[in-house]
Amino acid sequence: MRSHTWHFNEYSMGAGSFKPDSKRFNLLLVGDSLVLGGNPLSEPERLGPQLEKLTGWQVWPISAGSWAMQNELTYMRQHLAILDKMDAIVIMSNSGDFDVPSSWASDLTHPLHHPFPGLIYLVRKYALQPSIPPRVNPKMQVPLRDWQHDLHELSQQFKKPIYIFMYPNSAEFHDGVKRQSQLDSKIPLIQAQLADTAKIYKVSNDKNWNKTLYRDDIHPNGNGNSVLARILRSDICISSEEKMQCK
Repeated sequence: MRSHTWHFNEYSMGAGSFKPDSKRFNLLLVGDSLVLGGNPLSEPERLGPQLEKLTGWQVWPISAGSWAMQNELTYMRQHLAILDKMDAIVIMSNSGDFDVPSSWASDLTHPLHHPFPGLIYLVRKYALQPSIPPRVNPKMQVPLRDWQHDLHELSQQFKKPIYIFMYPNSAEFHDGVKRQSQLDSKIPLIQAQLADTAKIYKVSNDKNWNKTLYRDDIHPNGNGNSVLARILRSDICISSEEKMQCK
C-alpha cells in the first residue's frame, strides 16, 4: 500500500539489474522467505541489502516464500551462467526446507501479476484469509527429486565456497532437543554431499542471536536481519577468500 519499496531484477533476484563487478566479491544468497523478507519489511531491512551494506560485497539474493531446498537447487541448476559470475554461495536453511518441494498454488501467496485493485487484494489476503489451503493444480506440481543428489551435483560443479547456515525457528531456538531432532539432524545429510570448500554453520551457536530477533515463529525482524548479516559476515570472513576484504 505504497509504504514499502522492493527491487526485483531480470533473474527474479531481490536486487537491481544483474551487473556483477568482477573486482568485487560477488555472493549469491539463496533461501526462502527468510531471505525474501516478506511484505512487512522494506528493501533496506531485508537480509541481502543489509549484508551488502555491511560488507561492501555485491550480494545477489534469490528467494521465494515457501521454497524448499529442491526449489533452490533447481534455480541454480537452471542458471549456471549466474554461478559462473559468483565468488561464493550462501544457502539459508531451516528444518522445513528438506521436505517436498514447493509448488505454485495461489495468487494470494505468489501473485503472477500486479494485483489490481490493491485494496481488494489486501482484503482477500489478510481479512478474508481462506480457512482451507489452496490445492495445487496437478499441472503445476513440481516433481519430487533427490535434493541430496542435486546438492552433490552443485558442489561438484561450483568449485568455489558454499556456505550453508542452519537457521532455527523460534521453538527450535528455545528447545535444544527439538533443534537437534528437527534441524541439526539434517547436517550429516548435507555434509555428505559437499566438497571440502563448503562450510556449515549454526545460527543458534552465535551468542548474538536471541529471542527478540524473531518477527513471528520463524522469520527475523529487521533487527534480526541486521544481526544475521553480522553473523554471516563473521563466519564467511574466516575463509579470507580473495576480494572479500574482511577487516
